[in-house]
Amino acid sequence: MVRTTPFFIIGNWKSNKTVESAVQWFQDMQTLWRKEPLDMTGVTVILCPSLLHLTTLTSLVKLFKLPLQFGAQDISANLSGAYTGDVSAEMLAPLVEYTLVGHSERRKYHAENETELQKKVDQAAKAGIEPVYCVQDAKMTIPDNCKIAAYEPVWAIGTGKAETAENAGQVAGQLKARHPQITTIIYGGSVTHENVVSYVQTTSLDGVLPGGASLEAQKFYELIRQVAQTIRTPT
Repeated sequence: MVRTTPFFIIGNWKSNKTVESAVQWFQDMQTLWRKEPLDMTGVTVILCPSLLHLTTLTSLVKLFKLPLQFGAQDISANLSGAYTGDVSAEMLAPLVEYTLVGHSERRKYHAENETELQKKVDQAAKAGIEPVYCVQDAKMTIPDNCKIAAYEPVWAIGTGKAETAENAGQVAGQLKARHPQITTIIYGGSVTHENVVSYVQTTSLDGVLPGGASLEAQKFYELIRQVAQTIRTPT
């Protein structure tokens, strides 16, 4: 199918992997890529590992020459300074091009509210990092300075029960209608290499946000391959 904008694949490792297993993932991905390089025309792949691993993995991407960009799973709402445990936008800017903001797990386990999330978006934007703003339904508000949003229904995250591409596409259309500044809507919630094609074929969706499917290099590579092949297939 023909797309005029890139299709995003944003892999979210969440709180998984030691440094050793993260490095092994990249070694495995390099092996797969050398065996069968993929035509990535029209596909943008972003990986969101733990902040702990970013320095190591950004070096490995360059060494292995893999077509991956990096995102953060979270970003501080504060400037650099006396905020113990925070990782500021200034610290992240040399390492990532994107950051997730407002993931449902952050909202649930860290009680993040809209005021705090707006501050995170502002900090990211000032540092030149593109925020990917996560919402759970079409009624949620998205900050004006966000261009990318992720629709991730809570009931679909990590459950193996994915939202249908048709329903996800309808929500994407509603979000774009309510927020004209949004250029990209991606879907997250039990996305796998087995169901990703249906989301690629839904024109109102611009990407996917897989979690568990990104943890194994083989499964993530297969998901990327499915997307790349579908985009190149005439409709």
